[in-house]
Amino acid sequence: MNEQLPTAGTAPVPSGSPSGPSDSASTADAASTLDPAAFLPSLATLLRVLDQTLRQWFDRPHPFPFSAVQKAQLLQLFEDLRRQLDLLAAEHPLLLIVFMGGTGVGKSTLLNALAGAHGVGRVDLVENRLVGMKSRGVYETPAGTVLHLALRDLEALTLERDTLRFHALVGARYADLVYNGQWFSPLRQALDAFVEASHAVVTGEVTLRLYKGTAAVVARSSPHSLYRPELATFEEGTVDHRDSAGFVRLWGLPAQVYAAVHPELRATWLAGATAPVP
Repeated sequence: MNEQLPTAGTAPVPSGSPSGPSDSASTADAASTLDPAAFLPSLATLLRVLDQTLRQWFDRPHPFPFSAVQKAQLLQLFEDLRRQLDLLAAEHPLLLIVFMGGTGVGKSTLLNALAGAHGVGRVDLVENRLVGMKSRGVYETPAGTVLHLALRDLEALTLERDTLRFHALVGARYADLVYNGQWFSPLRQALDAFVEASHAVVTGEVTLRLYKGTAAVVARSSPHSLYRPELATFEEGTVDHRDSAGFVRLWGLPAQVYAAVHPELRATWLAGATAPVP
């Protein structure tokens, strides 16, 4: 799926708050009560990007080149400022709004910097190589972690049950193909076609809270959302509760047939159903 990267929301959750906002209204309330510390994560990220840009600029030829001492002093200044702001930013959560969908492929530089500043995306694991031996890997993928969380949450909101479950199978097989170096394979192309077709409706906006190595989805919205509160609550007027009686009988029919064919199991089943819970 193609993703458009994101604009970063700088509205933080107060440091004493246990969780982030659950809807757009609460996000707006948080943004309207910002204090100066709210901008620390963004300032730290800005310095990090400037530091990278400055290092690249130094590597280019210039008519009036800096001396080695001047370069070292300037880089040290940026490094000291960045370290100080990183320490302060780590104590303040950051709300990040990720827009998924569309045709553009976003760059992950900014997202890597924002999520990386909060320690998001660090993984230490033991994995199985192609030949079967165990291998320990330590990875840092801030942008990939945030995009993965946002995509999975948006899929749960926009895809119906069977397609969503099949995505789990496709994802595992796709990962095997990529890990085993089979990118240029017919199966990978076929799986791509399935993902492109099913993701036609996977568009929307996901808000994540980044704080001290964790990334958590706190809000999501999509024009293709299948969530309907009036149906989920089963209140009167939306669902006819009398329909459940016939459904339960029909749903239990295979078990009734199996019990009739194997009467010796009936006593065991009944005993298990009435046994006290330990």
